[in-house]
Amino acid sequence: MKNSKPYLIIILLLISGLLFAQESGKTEVKEKKYDTWSLSLHAGTMQFYGDVSYNTFFPGSRKGNELSLCGHVAVHKQFTRYFGANVQFLLGKLASEEEKQNQYFNSDLFNYNVNAHVSMSNLFFPEKQDKWLNYYFIVGLGMTHYRTIRKSLDNDTYINSMGYKDNGQTKDKYVRESCANIGCGLKFNLSDRIDLVLETTIKSTPKDNMDALYVHLSELDKYGYLTLGLAYKFGKNKNSLEWDSKDKTEQIADALNNTNNTMDSLSILINNMNNNLTILMTEREIENGPDADQDSVPDYRDLELNTGPGLSVDVHGVTIPNCCDPDSPNYKAAKAGAGAGAFATGVGNALYSVFFGLNSTYVTPLNHERISIAANMLKRHPGMKFELVGSTCSLASNQYNIDLSKRRVETVKNILIKEYGIDVGRLVIKYDGEEKPLNITSKNKYVNRRVDIFIVK
Repeated sequence: MKNSKPYLIIILLLISGLLFAQESGKTEVKEKKYDTWSLSLHAGTMQFYGDVSYNTFFPGSRKGNELSLCGHVAVHKQFTRYFGANVQFLLGKLASEEEKQNQYFNSDLFNYNVNAHVSMSNLFFPEKQDKWLNYYFIVGLGMTHYRTIRKSLDNDTYINSMGYKDNGQTKDKYVRESCANIGCGLKFNLSDRIDLVLETTIKSTPKDNMDALYVHLSELDKYGYLTLGLAYKFGKNKNSLEWDSKDKTEQIADALNNTNNTMDSLSILINNMNNNLTILMTEREIENGPDADQDSVPDYRDLELNTGPGLSVDVHGVTIPNCCDPDSPNYKAAKAGAGAGAFATGVGNALYSVFFGLNSTYVTPLNHERISIAANMLKRHPGMKFELVGSTCSLASNQYNIDLSKRRVETVKNILIKEYGIDVGRLVIKYDGEEKPLNITSKNKYVNRRVDIFIVK
């Protein structure tokens, strides 16, 4: 049997977190004194849901016409108007029959639980005054102890048992299993001290043994109860926290809290907008800064500050040597310094790279600017052609990455054609998938999600 302590610790932590989350960060109002403890006694009937069941709905747990009776006692602590918790001890009997299988079982059991209570009335109607009805939701964990004997219906012959030995003749130790329960209840406020309580829950066990019949792949055993009881609220104060409603002062305080929170959020938003605007203005001032060689690349990112007049440059301000026809300044200047070998047919200089997000073909504004510069270069030099080469990182399959690189290339090509009027015959496309990464390590894979723009003679 697995230890149940972790389950109890988990639910206590959940309850504590909910309580503190609800009550933190509120404006203080005048202090009130409340009674928060109560003791309740309940009696009612239990129902079994399992392999040996009379029905699947109430009153299904019975042997003949006998109801399965139970009673429980609970000590309750109300932490806020909305949340409380209790410790519950239940004692009862289960009995059920299954005519088709000609069998029945009887079981003695007791159960103890730690439960969280959520007041739905106070959550949805916190300002309602003079409440007399409170409905609540229950969730909890605990342990069930039981002894079960299963017999034949027609001749009362012993079949099987749990918690017995000697073929059901001698009682043995109780079988112990953890359980989780969920339920709801109604409370009627009869007086300052007394509440009438109607409650129902269903408890689920992790095994299929309560009826002393294990069926492979069948639904796990469950049992529930319907009880009626009285709860006594004790303490020195007349006000019960569970039945208290927000007065006008608290409503005004809540409104002020909400207003303050809204103002704080707006202040943070305005500050962020101011910061972003300052950054954008600073970036714009830098981008529009000095350009000594008049090559349209600001000096702060110009790697060649003395570019000659009329020469084409890349995004870093570096002269492109083999980009255009023989009559252009670039061609003549480059040929004088580099020789004819620099003008071989095929892929020439890498102009730009257009980068993409993970599994994306979306072009960001910054990358769109790069495409626009490339389009401007094509318009200025009618003899120039570009090769667009798509690539991806290696996070998906090879075939998927080939398709993704193709979609990225098509995206850049369509922008050049549809938005800038570039003739399709001046664009050559190629897609390598993950085959030609820039970065071959496991870090900075984002640089491999790109379309490279090459100048072709």
